[in-house]
Amino acid sequence: MIESDGSKQKIKSGGSIFGSAPCCDGCLEEITASEKRFRTLYENVTDGVMIVGKDYTIKDVNDRTCQITGFKREELIGEPCDLLCPKGKQSKACPIWEKHLSGFTGMDTTIKCKGGYKNPILKNAHKIWIDEVECICESFSDISYLKQIETNLTVKNQELKGILESAPIGIGLVTNYIIKDSNEQLATMVGFTAAELIGKDVREFYPCSTELFTEMLEAESRHLSTEMTVVHRDGSEVNIIITIDILGRNEEDNTHNVLITLLNITERHKAREKIWRQAYYDKLTKLPNRAHILKELQRNIDHDDPISLLLFDLNKFKEVNDNYGHLVGDDLLKKVSYSLNSFIKAPNFVGRLGGDEFIIIVHSRDRQELEEFCQELGELIAQRCVLEPHSIRVSASIGIVSDAENVNDYLLRADLAMYEAKNLSKMRPHGAYKFFTTSMLKSHEIKAQMKEMLLKAFENHEFDIVYQPVYNITTMTIEGVEALLRWNHPSYGEVAPEVIVPIADETGVLVQIGHWMIDQVGRTLQSLQRQIQQLKKTDFYISINMTLQQLSDPDLINVFTRMLEEYQIDGSIIMIDITDTSALDKSKWSLSIINKLKSFGVRISIDDFGIGYSALSNVERSSINILKIDRSYISKLHIERNMDITRAIIQLAKALDLRVIAEGVENLEQFKMVRELECDAAQGYYLNTPLGLDDLHELIYNLYV
Repeated sequence: MIESDGSKQKIKSGGSIFGSAPCCDGCLEEITASEKRFRTLYENVTDGVMIVGKDYTIKDVNDRTCQITGFKREELIGEPCDLLCPKGKQSKACPIWEKHLSGFTGMDTTIKCKGGYKNPILKNAHKIWIDEVECICESFSDISYLKQIETNLTVKNQELKGILESAPIGIGLVTNYIIKDSNEQLATMVGFTAAELIGKDVREFYPCSTELFTEMLEAESRHLSTEMTVVHRDGSEVNIIITIDILGRNEEDNTHNVLITLLNITERHKAREKIWRQAYYDKLTKLPNRAHILKELQRNIDHDDPISLLLFDLNKFKEVNDNYGHLVGDDLLKKVSYSLNSFIKAPNFVGRLGGDEFIIIVHSRDRQELEEFCQELGELIAQRCVLEPHSIRVSASIGIVSDAENVNDYLLRADLAMYEAKNLSKMRPHGAYKFFTTSMLKSHEIKAQMKEMLLKAFENHEFDIVYQPVYNITTMTIEGVEALLRWNHPSYGEVAPEVIVPIADETGVLVQIGHWMIDQVGRTLQSLQRQIQQLKKTDFYISINMTLQQLSDPDLINVFTRMLEEYQIDGSIIMIDITDTSALDKSKWSLSIINKLKSFGVRISIDDFGIGYSALSNVERSSINILKIDRSYISKLHIERNMDITRAIIQLAKALDLRVIAEGVENLEQFKMVRELECDAAQGYYLNTPLGLDDLHELIYNLYV
């Protein structure tokens, strides 16, 4: 006890460590009551309390200490304090006390309990004096439940962290554009580690984030999801779907916490791009395809853009495919497309419509500009689009239309103009172009009507055959006749073959007409041979014109075989005039059919030689018997150059052991010239007009009987 003058007195109290001092009975009662109050408090505090002497033995403990440690009071008092030390028995002084001489508070440690297990506690210690003896008063709280909560939270945090790290999306926490936390997925998207990313400004990677955050804050929106592009550390772009959630906002300093989640859709974007390119780009040329062209054209029409549509195809492209094969043709298309890509500049647009047809949308309607453009385009294709080592050159026929109501009208009018240009291209090495005119549309309407009428004509038996005699120039006798198709239209009268054949070819009825003609020729020959027996002993023949489409007919041989068997005639009295000599190119099918026809004894001739794509190599390869010189040469024999060309053709034919027939001999002067040139035979209106079947019978009868 400390007196008012500062002197210390010992207090004794029933053997307690607190001791006592002699006093009066009243004072003793007061002290006893005070000690009782203190003891009550001492024993009932929620913390464990332990008094340790300077010799590190336990002097006293309260009940809470016994509850926490599991020891009884008598098991602790007088024992070394290292009994409860988690580190076990100490050979020296208490290391904790030596380190904290003046005491300490809030030490997170453990206390060893009875049975050896350790209980987590929060420990405080300070020095006290009892009976002038320096002691240590330790108090500690049982924090095992807090530690369990902490452990649970740690586990939960680890689980959450595992979920965040294994999530297929990037997740980050942003405060005022500064990244405060991030999972590895988010960091990987921009080429960093999570540790590197923390502390960086989000706008460095997401340029649009300022606008997005501002938009959300101003609209007081707490959630936004959109597709955008972010910048990778290497400078590349990554396509993402970003979701932004505002977690909170401090009005005082205007700071905001934002949760961002990012889904990497780069592969999805690439797949979508691939699908889009497959749908809207040509696989061979990589140019926009028909669907893309139509979409772009419609867009221009909707926006009322001042555009012109150019449709062009490659002259003689079919001959390239037939002569060199489709792979070479494909290479040529790719070369043309490459040249077009470098030539056409935005906002102009170029695409492949299909086959060898291309579309260019030019943002101009000025005629002079368009003419200059077409001239440059024609020169580009003629000069730069050369395919080696074949030295293949092509040119373009360009149709131009600058005004139309809709997509279909644009395409139709450009197509009509292009086919007008094709006629001009035959005389121009760099191709030709033609502007659409309304007269073309009228011609197209007439042609469409003719197609419809032609289909009905075959069903209504409006076709007929006439026979034009072919005369041997030396003997001036008829050596054969050419079967010519005639269409006797009930309203228009006789329609010329040059009108019938192209239309029949387009409608597909030409093959049917060909079958019908073969049957009619067989019937005619049977009739002639029955009436004129002498005819069988001659070299008389009837020739039939055939195009590539007819020679490609897989049923042609069967039709011929049936005709020969049904009418009991020999194949040698039939001659096939091949009018489309491109059929004799590298088409194995056509050559096979020709060889099969020759096996029946059928003679083969090249009709209209000198125009189109007649090739002398074809003559040699196909075992041709007769060569017919086109009427366009015969009609101009008075021109020296034409005379020289015709003479050269005849000389070459003679060298190949071919008979030569001059077509279209219309007057005496022409007849004398072809005789002078030593043609073997001739036909034309000067010699005889085409005859009907009855007139043919009479002519042959008078000749042989």
